Amino acid sequence: DSEKIRGIVVRLPHGRFMAGWSMGEGMASTIEPGVFDDIDDAARMADEHARVAADNEREYQATQGENDD
Repeated sequence: DSEKIRGIVVRLPHGRFMAGWSMGEGMASTIEPGVFDDIDDAARMADEHARVAADNEREYQATQGENDD
């Protein structure tokens, strides 16, 4: 589903993790600053990053529609 932004977790050496989001294969993705010792904490932050990215994308798309008029 190309219209979803999902949280992603990256495993680092020594049992640490980073969180980010992705729009899917071949689309925009990012890993945000911050390192976590617990995978559950990283997953929760990844979901939050994805929610914020989705909100920002909705706002951007709404303003683009206004500019097309």
